[in-house]
Amino acid sequence: SRVHPMCAGPCRTSRPGKLLASAISLTTLVITAAGEPSLSFLALRCADRAVDLRPGFLPTHYIYRATLDFAEQSFAIDATAAPGGELVGLGDLQSTNLLSPGNERRIDLTVLSHDREATVQYTIMVERLDGKDVRLRSLAVPGAILSPMFDPAVLEYVVLLPVEHDVLRIHLVPWDAGQTLFSLAAPGQPSTQEAEGHDDGRRRLEEIASSAISGDVPLVPSGENQYTVVERLFPIEVGQTRLVTLSMLPANGDATLRQTYKLKVTRANCPVYLPYYAPDLALCASTCNEGYFAHPAASRCDACAKRCLRCTSWDGCELCESSQWRLLHFVRLSDGRCQLLPVPWRQMLIGLAVTAVTLSLACCIHSGNSTGPRPKGQLRARQGDRSSDGPESYRLLATTADHHTDDE
Repeated sequence: SRVHPMCAGPCRTSRPGKLLASAISLTTLVITAAGEPSLSFLALRCADRAVDLRPGFLPTHYIYRATLDFAEQSFAIDATAAPGGELVGLGDLQSTNLLSPGNERRIDLTVLSHDREATVQYTIMVERLDGKDVRLRSLAVPGAILSPMFDPAVLEYVVLLPVEHDVLRIHLVPWDAGQTLFSLAAPGQPSTQEAEGHDDGRRRLEEIASSAISGDVPLVPSGENQYTVVERLFPIEVGQTRLVTLSMLPANGDATLRQTYKLKVTRANCPVYLPYYAPDLALCASTCNEGYFAHPAASRCDACAKRCLRCTSWDGCELCESSQWRLLHFVRLSDGRCQLLPVPWRQMLIGLAVTAVTLSLACCIHSGNSTGPRPKGQLRARQGDRSSDGPESYRLLATTADHHTDDE
């Protein structure tokens, strides 16, 4: 005899006939289990907002837990029986169930087979938070190392941020969706002894992200997930340390229950042979690309000023971007900075208006001169011309009259 892999102890290897009989028995057992009534869908909701089941629904799992936030005053159950089964009391399950803060209720769902011979029961334990929770469900820092591993009861952590990350990203999920979060980052401090004169206050940004505190029960947003991930961003200089605090206020607004998580974040330094952090490459480099200048005190490549293509410092531009004459975009280098020359639209409009008025007056004067009275000499000449034409006119008339007489 030897130990069979499917046996708990020593057993003899079965003959082919016995193996076939065992396979038939196992198939019958599976068919019987598959024929038992079950649920094909099970979900919990508060109005139109989903409430998470723990664990996630599986037809073969029969006991679940669910937690309502402090602002969620009631719940309803949506369930569907699998083909071949019937859910008992479906109307009562879908009706609204009220639950007071801090209490718990047990809900049993019974599924009957069509022949009423087999029954299966699912149980859900539903609790409602009392609004006093100030914990976090989860806390993560993508791309960084969090020590120790997150525990809702642990309030102080150390975060090691690689030099390639210019910004610390914090992802957290509150224990209650109605909690209020206050996030604050203290000014950065050098993690190592720096040279004298280092401006450790440069580009230190403070972020205070908060939401208003409501004295009443806060409104509950709708959605498919009960809890959403909250993200906070904090910039950190190379080789600096910042203390980030996350203060949680309970859903009932009681400020005396405030709890604060503290994260001491340290960003790594660039190596000596690559002393500058290049934000355009997200890497440490020995030199800075065009459009950036080396800032040894900050161990990074800083961007040149606006419209500057090459510079040695923030106010030491050497080459500006080209002007675009067709777009009336004119750039000029002045005192180490690229200045955008404004187009004098007002003066241009005034000049055009003055020119138009002047041209109009000139046209009017010219028209008046061409139609005005003529000099006397010209009038006499014209009159003389008319008098000299007189006798010829009379002779023509006389000749015409004589012709008419002859005809008659």
